[in-house]
Amino acid sequence: MLFDNKTASLWITHGYAYEAAVSNPYYISNTWRYSIEGGAWVRVQPSPELIEERRRKVGPPSPSPAQVAALKASSADGVPEARMAATLTHIPGEDVWLFFGGDDGGARASIRAYDARALFSDVWMFVISDDGSQFAWEHLEGEPGPKLRHHAAAGVDGAMYVFGGLAFDEAQVQAGAAAGLNGNAVPQADLWRYEVASRKWTLLECAAATAPAARFGHSLVAGRDGSLVLFGGKAGGGGGLSDDVHIFDIQSCSWRVVAAPAEPRPAARYYHQAAVLGSAMMVFGGADCEPGTCTCMGDLWAFDLVGESWSLVEAGSRDNPEASAKQWKRARAREPERYPIARYQHSMVASDNALYVFGGESFRPYAYYADVWQFAFRIVSRESPSLVQHPILAFTCLLAVLGYLVHLLAVGVSRQPADHLQ
Repeated sequence: MLFDNKTASLWITHGYAYEAAVSNPYYISNTWRYSIEGGAWVRVQPSPELIEERRRKVGPPSPSPAQVAALKASSADGVPEARMAATLTHIPGEDVWLFFGGDDGGARASIRAYDARALFSDVWMFVISDDGSQFAWEHLEGEPGPKLRHHAAAGVDGAMYVFGGLAFDEAQVQAGAAAGLNGNAVPQADLWRYEVASRKWTLLECAAATAPAARFGHSLVAGRDGSLVLFGGKAGGGGGLSDDVHIFDIQSCSWRVVAAPAEPRPAARYYHQAAVLGSAMMVFGGADCEPGTCTCMGDLWAFDLVGESWSLVEAGSRDNPEASAKQWKRARAREPERYPIARYQHSMVASDNALYVFGGESFRPYAYYADVWQFAFRIVSRESPSLVQHPILAFTCLLAVLGYLVHLLAVGVSRQPADHLQ
C-alpha cells in the first residue's frame, strides 16, 4: 500500500484473498485507489502512456548486454503476476515506487497445493500521474535479483534496500526431489541494494559480518541520515521471534544492534508493519504464531529514532474484543468500533500527520479484512510527533463483512477491493 500526497489517496495492489463461504482462495493482481476525503474505493486500470511520458522527462537508462539478455516481464499484459508477500517501496528522489518479489504458491498449477518454490525476483516501477487519477506499471528488465517472499524493503537516495525474507534452498530442492519432497523456504540474512538508475542489484557483502540473524516477517524503514532501521521478525528452523532493533549505516556498510531498555518495549512479533512519522518509527500489529494457533496483536508503538527508545502509544488488544482501544475511532459505519481488530500481514503507511492501516488477517475470529483505519496525530514539530492520547480525528471506513462482500461479488456490484492480505 502507498500514500499519494498529491491527492491524499491510498493505493493498494496485489495480495491474497479468501472467500470463506465457498472455500475459495485466490491471488490478486488488480489495483485500487481510496480517496480519504471522499471515503470511496475506485478500481483503476493501468495507463501505459504514463511510462512514455516519464521516459521523455527523465530518459531511459542505457541497457547493458546483460540487461538485454536478462529476465523478461512476468506478465504478458504489462502487469505483475498475481502474488502476495511482495513489497511496494517509495524511492526518494525518483518519485516512484518499486514492486518486488513475493510468491503465488504455485497457483498457476494448483491453488490448493502450495509450492514454496514459486517465488518472484522481478522488479516493477509503479508510477502515478500528476493529478493522481492514473497509474502505470513498467517492468524494469535487468539482471535477476534474489527470489524472496516476506522480506522487507526501504528506499534511500534512489535505491531500494532489501533485507532477509524467505528464499528457496536449491540444495534442499535437489536432495528432496527424489524423495518426493517439496523442499523448504529458509530465512535469509543478506542485504541487497537495487539502484533505479542503473537497474542493477548488488549484494552488500560488506554488511555480512555485522548483519542481524536471518529472519522473515520483519520490518525495515529509512531512518535518520539515510540509515536503515530493522525491527522484529522470525527465524526459521524452529527459531523464535525477535524484538530487537538493528540500524544499518550506509556509509560504513555496517549494522549495530540498539541497546534499548528492557521496558517499555513491544513484544517480539512478526508480520507487523512499520512506518516513519516525524522522527519516530511507528509499529502496529503483528503476531506470535505456532502450528495451529496465533496470538495477534493490536498495539501501536513508537520508536524514537533520536533517543532510540520505545514508548507505547496505544495498548490495543490481543485477540480480545473487550479490551478495545479508545484512541481509534470509526466513522461511516453502522456500528462504530473503537479500534482495529488485532491482526497481522496487513499494510500500513504514513502521511504527514497520520497512519493508515489496511487489510490483514486475524486468528480470533479467523478472518481477512478490507477495512481502512486512520490514526491521526497533532504535529507540534516536524522533528518529533506528539503522540496524543485523544487524536484530533481518527476514522475508518469500508469494513467489509466477508459474507456481505461475497454476496456483492456474486451479483457483480462490488465497489471495493476483496478482503485480502497486502
